Parts: sequence; structure tokens; C-alpha cells
Amino acid sequence: PNDPEYAVKQTGEVPKVSSGEGLVAAMPFILIFVLLLLTSKLFPAINGPLASIKTSVPIYQGPGAKPYTFVWIATPGIMIFIAGIVGGFIQKAKAGEIFGTLGSTVKNLKFTYLTIITVVMTAKLMTYSGMTADIAKAMVAGTGSLYPLFAPIVGALGAFLTGSGTNSNVLFGPLQIAAAQGLDPTNFEDLGFWLAAVNSGAAGIGKMLSPQSIAISIGAVGPALKAYLENHKEIGSEEAHNLEHEIEASVIMNSAFKYFLIFIIMHGCISFFGQHFIHEIHHFFF
Repeated sequence: PNDPEYAVKQTGEVPKVSSGEGLVAAMPFILIFVLLLLTSKLFPAINGPLASIKTSVPIYQGPGAKPYTFVWIATPGIMIFIAGIVGGFIQKAKAGEIFGTLGSTVKNLKFTYLTIITVVMTAKLMTYSGMTADIAKAMVAGTGSLYPLFAPIVGALGAFLTGSGTNSNVLFGPLQIAAAQGLDPTNFEDLGFWLAAVNSGAAGIGKMLSPQSIAISIGAVGPALKAYLENHKEIGSEEAHNLEHEIEASVIMNSAFKYFLIFIIMHGCISFFGQHFIHEIHHFFF
């Protein structure tokens, strides 16, 4: 908060930004949109050659095995990476600044990378070994036709444990599909898509109580509160203590739990009654 490089000066007048300056400021995001669009399947002349640059690795050798394919260029992550670098040069940033920021970002997120890799490995091992199918069968056997009512809890639990909606989908998405197959073996695709969507929505609810999310929020708010208290010496010690107490992890979790409970119950009802609606729509059209 005391770093002059990030100091925000309060003035009476808001500086005007020209259209050119606004365009330059938004250039990385514009480039992301353009590159993702041009390399998508909407432009096969570009997507085809880029998508052909890939590596297929056999991981699972059991029934129905397919090699795991890594597409090296025609993938959103690479396009975002390119857009960030090109956008930085358009904004007249120096190469040292751009790649220095890249290096510090990689360093700061090294444990995040490790978490994502291990979660994906765990999900694949669970799927290939049959663990996912066995867990799904046990859950369906225990809840029966009421399983969709409890399906959001699975997605929320995944986000709570991993701190990531993406990781929750990777870890428990196959489980939801397997559960759908156990509930309706003859027509599980529609229900499977529905439960996978339910899992994704519930992951956002689970992040309310995720320790990782709360730690990030405290890390962002804590220094700002400290700077505020330093600049307002008139605040008494008791009031300052109360303010600091408000951003403790236990207090945040207790405050968020009631909202988590409300949303997870609502999501469970939507999941349960929505599956019947999806079933009726399928029968109406097909």
C-alpha cells in the first residue's frame, strides 16, 4: 500500500481518456477475442493447420481406450499468452518488463500449477481404475431417484477442497456422468449433461467457503485495512480490533455459510425438478 508505483492520487478532476488511449489500454483483451475467433473452427483454413500440430500419448490401455491429445498451438491458453505479449508491446512496455512479469507470475503460481496437475492426474486415475464409477454407483444406490437433489453437494465439495471450479469439474464431472448412467442407462446423455452443468454451477457456490478463496480475499483486504488504520489514527484501538476481527477466516466462513446453505438448497431443487423438465422436453421432441 505504501509503494509509490501503485499510489492512487485523488484529484478534483477525473482525467479524460481519448479513444486512442482507451483502444491501446484494451488491446490485450481485443487481441484475445480476435485470436480466439480466428483460430476457432469458424475459420477452418487457419484452425486446421494449427490443430494438426499435436501430440497423442497413450495413457490408458483398457477397453475403449483413446490416446490423450495435446494440441500445442490452437488452444485458448496459447492465444491468451500471445495476446498478452503482443498487447504489452503495443502499450510500449519493454521486453524486460513483460517477461519479468511473466517470470514472477510463474513463480507466484507454481503451487497452483502443481495443484491443477495433481487434480487432473487424480481424476484420470479415478476414472481409468473404475473408482469414479464405483463411487457414483454407491451414491445412486444410497439416494436412488433423489440423487439429482444431492448432486450439487458433490460439485460444491470439489470446489471447497480444491479451491477451483475447474478442478471440481475435472475431478467430479465424470462422476456425475457415471451417476446419470446409473439412474437412466437407456437415456443417460441428457441427464449426464444436466448433472455436469449442475456440478459446474455448484462449484461456484462451493467457492464461497473454500479456504483458498478466503485466504486470497484476506490477502487482498488485509493490507488495505492496515493502511486505512495507519492513516486514521483517530480510530480507537477497540474499533480497530473489531475491524481486524471482521476479516478473520473463521468470521468470514461463518458469515458466508448461511448464504452457502441457501444457494445449495436452491441449486438442489433446480437440479431435481430441472431433470424432470429435461426428460419431458426430450420425450416431446424425440
